[in-house]
Amino acid sequence: MQDANQSIPNQNPNYAQPNYGGQPIPQDVKSATVAGLLGIFLGSIGVHNFYLGDKKKGLIHVGLAAGALVIDILAIAILPNALSWYALLQMAWLISILKIIGSIGLAASGIWGLVEGIQILTQGDAGLAARGYKVAPQPQMGAPINNPYAAPAAPAQPAAPAQPAAPAQPTVPAEPAQPEAPATPTEEAPAEPANEAPAGEVSSEGAPENN
Repeated sequence: MQDANQSIPNQNPNYAQPNYGGQPIPQDVKSATVAGLLGIFLGSIGVHNFYLGDKKKGLIHVGLAAGALVIDILAIAILPNALSWYALLQMAWLISILKIIGSIGLAASGIWGLVEGIQILTQGDAGLAARGYKVAPQPQMGAPINNPYAAPAAPAQPAAPAQPAAPAQPTVPAEPAQPEAPATPTEEAPAEPANEAPAGEVSSEGAPENN
């Protein structure tokens, strides 16, 4: 079972060389996030400087912190136990000064590392690149990120063919308007002539009697 588990990574040729944004990551790239966190939490001894390859500044941090720590130990543990009570009272002022110097040295080294860590986090990878450090390449917009452990993507389903549009129904022609029927002329009856007597005839009622 153990041999089977050990052989799983070897089945993928890209197991030891993961890609970021389609480009291989060199082994000496630096990360602003890692350097900033090291500066915040371990900046008093210069761990972030050693991570970035700045050994000179890292050694300054180590020397400052170590010297302050030695002074504190000398003033707190060694001198009080090595001197007599009379000598201790005579050198109380010196011991107090040594304690102050040691505390200031430790605080200065820690604050220095803290400030550098915050600056590195604020500037990001672009700030490290501007200072000449190699940083991981940023993926381009829309560029796929190669992940050797991701499952292969399922093939895209072919789009269903579009249904043909139904043929347009022919429009029915409008019926022509029916012509109006001509008006029927009204037949007027001829006027009847008035019954007039002829000029020579006189009504018997109106004629004078001849005696």
